[in-house]
Amino acid sequence: MSEAPRKTASEVADELNSKFDTDHPVVVRGADLQDQTIRRLPTGIYAMDAALGGGWPIKQWSEIYGYESSGKTAVALQTIAANQALDPNFEVVWVAAEEYVAPYARMWGVDNSRVHLIETNVMEEALQRMLAFVEARSVDMAVIDSLPMLVPNEEREKDIIDVQVALQARITGKFFRKIRHAGKRSLIVEDRPVTGIILNQYRANVGGWAPHGQEALITPGGKAKNFAFFTRVELTATETLKHPDKKQYTSRGNTTYIPIGSEVRAKVVKNKSAPEGRIAVFDMYFDDGGEVEKGHIDRGKDLFMTASFLDVIVRKGAYYYFDDGTEDMHQIARGKDKTYANILEDESLYQRIDKEMRERMLS
Repeated sequence: MSEAPRKTASEVADELNSKFDTDHPVVVRGADLQDQTIRRLPTGIYAMDAALGGGWPIKQWSEIYGYESSGKTAVALQTIAANQALDPNFEVVWVAAEEYVAPYARMWGVDNSRVHLIETNVMEEALQRMLAFVEARSVDMAVIDSLPMLVPNEEREKDIIDVQVALQARITGKFFRKIRHAGKRSLIVEDRPVTGIILNQYRANVGGWAPHGQEALITPGGKAKNFAFFTRVELTATETLKHPDKKQYTSRGNTTYIPIGSEVRAKVVKNKSAPEGRIAVFDMYFDDGGEVEKGHIDRGKDLFMTASFLDVIVRKGAYYYFDDGTEDMHQIARGKDKTYANILEDESLYQRIDKEMRERMLS
């Protein structure tokens, strides 16, 4: 029996690319990849960008989950607003299984004319319509708000007392297999990618194990989704931000300052391209009060804290300096508050710090 002729890997690759005559090669060298590193979409929040390794991974799917009122939708809207500001052609498809509140989105800076809403909570219909947008390369970002509110057609058609086991989980697993194919893009030439975000919520895992004194929790959609997500981020509202002057009465006749925002803690639970377990903390304002307008992050604090973490801003005695990697560091101001103010007032300095931070995030 004669041995098959030996071939080099390059020869085999050339034969396969000739055999499967498609728009793009089926086999490419790693060195020929268009992007040697994972490309990122900024979240619009410096602390989150740093925790994620530079932002949301492009061409991948990420999950934002947590309790109610933890800022999940606001973070998704902030991401859209940040990227629409950078790119006038940035388009989004949004599955509105929950109500899409246009004024609320506008408050966070979103241009609603570039958001295409799929207004159904029937799971198969919503996911199939999203697949059509992704396959057509017509959008840059896809959002599902939220996964638990999508109802499988079989469940919708049956009586409320009928039991359907794991329908949502099975469809979710199938969706990720199909969206992987629909979202496939060329590795060597420019090809409009789609970045996906799914919002999810905690549910009690009845009978599940949990440490003493804690509640066993799960996120709907089955276990398969946890493997499919490139990154998973847990949001927690850790502190209520209150108006410095306005008060309201409590049920006991006492007064308390009116809530206007939340301090949010974002923990990166899974990350396939950067260290997991990193934590970001930032302030989100949902109403006017103090120095920060509603629909905004406290950008001075966000930039200062993140730049300090990355050693872009360094403290020497009572003074703070901008370290741009050169021998001569730029003195910003004396004291934290004055440093905040100077950075926000000096647009050129703000942009230089921003550029240096992003380079260090991705290095």
